[in-house]
Amino acid sequence: LADSFSHFSEPMDVLSRWYKHCLESVKKESAVIEQVFPVPSQVVDKLVQRLFEQNVQMYLSIILDSTAVHKDSGGGGKAFQSRVQGHLRTVAAAYQKTKELAVGIQGVLVGPLQQGSIDVVAEADDVFRIELQEYPQLEFDLLDSLFQTCEGSNSKSDLNYSIVRKFMSWAKEAIDRCKLLLGEHLFADSVARIVSSNLLPKFSSSSSLLDQVYHYLLQGLHGAVSSADVSAATLPLPASILVAGDTANSGTTGVESLESFKEKAVGSSLEPVLKMVREITSIVSDFQVAIQRDLIDDLAGGMEHSPASLSPAIAADTVQRCRSLVRSFYSALEDAVAQALGAAITSFWNLLEKVVKSKQKKGDFRPSTKDMAGDDGGANFGRPTAACQIVLACVKHANRSCKTMLGDKNSGYFMEELGLCAFRVLKEHLNHFVYSTQGA
Repeated sequence: LADSFSHFSEPMDVLSRWYKHCLESVKKESAVIEQVFPVPSQVVDKLVQRLFEQNVQMYLSIILDSTAVHKDSGGGGKAFQSRVQGHLRTVAAAYQKTKELAVGIQGVLVGPLQQGSIDVVAEADDVFRIELQEYPQLEFDLLDSLFQTCEGSNSKSDLNYSIVRKFMSWAKEAIDRCKLLLGEHLFADSVARIVSSNLLPKFSSSSSLLDQVYHYLLQGLHGAVSSADVSAATLPLPASILVAGDTANSGTTGVESLESFKEKAVGSSLEPVLKMVREITSIVSDFQVAIQRDLIDDLAGGMEHSPASLSPAIAADTVQRCRSLVRSFYSALEDAVAQALGAAITSFWNLLEKVVKSKQKKGDFRPSTKDMAGDDGGANFGRPTAACQIVLACVKHANRSCKTMLGDKNSGYFMEELGLCAFRVLKEHLNHFVYSTQGA
């Protein structure tokens, strides 16, 4: 048998040939037994039992030992991942083919041969009992290693849906094996653990799909917030910012146009976070479709591939638990995005607060003699100060950027928060100046 294994590139080709031979042998011997023995069912029972205990067990040992994962083989690295992944795929394929053999043999045991007490499918399960002792823990270990290796090899600042798709593919493959290999007592808990741990305060499992997607997206979000905070805090303020009515040349050293400054102000404090939120929104939109189609709908509609012992109630409970975990994921991510946008607004106003402090002059609030005389018909009376024009231009530019990157609906909520922050900042700013109700 070991020699015959070397002639085939795929172990399952070998197993298929062996099982085909086993089924043909059972058919031939059953026909003879039915004609020779007065109680053929008892003889056939022993024949089938011996077939699984000796032949099938030996075949499986040859196949599975060739891919076995030893406890001292290490818990990480691509070599470990490849070994474990290959072994689990082999176990699942061998289990499927062994079940097919059992069903084929069960179909032979009809008429007088059916009166025996042997459960052929149970015999097939029993030959995998030792092999599956460490299952599904091996599945969790593999996911842990795959997720961590992938996360460590990718950029901390750029997000890509291909990474999330890869996470989804690994989790889907693990769940499909659970559907095949696990009984009712382990199935629901194992699938829920692969989907998400839902541990508080934040998703913290290294072997769960939603936990890893959450931390992957959060990593990009935190990177954008940190970048915006540093950029806004270190943006140098020009000695002078030209506003309406100024006659100085913007090419003069230390002088910058309002158009240029507002782009820098918004570009450093808000846009890194707005761009990241746009990326996350796109990724989550695609992920939402995939997780509904490939996980929820597949679990809800594909339970015919699950173990025969899995009751409809357990199947429904599994689907419901997964839906609940997905909702928790979306809720946690929305909270994280809201916090990041709040941090960006704070960076933006911290920058503008420095602008108004440096550009706002005490005399700005005192009308000029010309204004009071009314020589120009009051056209300049109440004209916005330079600091006010700078802030207003920056807020308008922020509004445009927000609509472009977040869309009209989301930009409305964002600008409302930005306005509330503006009220607090400007109120504090004005309180730095002393004035009286008589205007002195």
